[in-house]
Amino acid sequence: MKKSFPFIIYIFFLFFTSNLLSEDNKNNSHFEIMDPDKLYSLYGDWKLSHKKEEQFRLREFDDSKWESFLVPSIWMNRNRVEVFGWYRVHLYISDSLRDVDLGFISSNILEASEIYFNGVMIGKLGVIDNNGKLIKSNPKYDYFQVDKKLIHYNADNVIAIKLANFYGGMGGMQH
Repeated sequence: MKKSFPFIIYIFFLFFTSNLLSEDNKNNSHFEIMDPDKLYSLYGDWKLSHKKEEQFRLREFDDSKWESFLVPSIWMNRNRVEVFGWYRVHLYISDSLRDVDLGFISSNILEASEIYFNGVMIGKLGVIDNNGKLIKSNPKYDYFQVDKKLIHYNADNVIAIKLANFYGGMGGMQH
């Protein structure tokens, strides 16, 4: 029987999520999403690059050499003065979730962002031009539905977030 409500993964944010994060994911940019009756937080280490490459959104892209960056936090916490960045995290999604709708609630992503699931844009906040420059800010929380055709069950999936901001160092994701 299909559930009538969406299964939601909280990307770094439930206001109380630090207690929900399992010890397995605190220092890992790979998360296992197995139980359709559980809410998941993706607080923890994500991969981060400040280069401007559109291929970073692709599931197949190898981010293993990227630096790890704790989410939620802002770039200034690492003495970064940047106005652009890509975040990536890997998800293993169990076949047991095949009959439920999957969605993400974003944290307060500062300024503007484009959110990709396995290389396909599933949402955006604000406007980023083709050169990675912030055109219009729209920092807020939002919900992004994932089309079931995009999900690779019992396999690696990737959320990639392209982010731009006006003020170097203030970019990032916070709760």
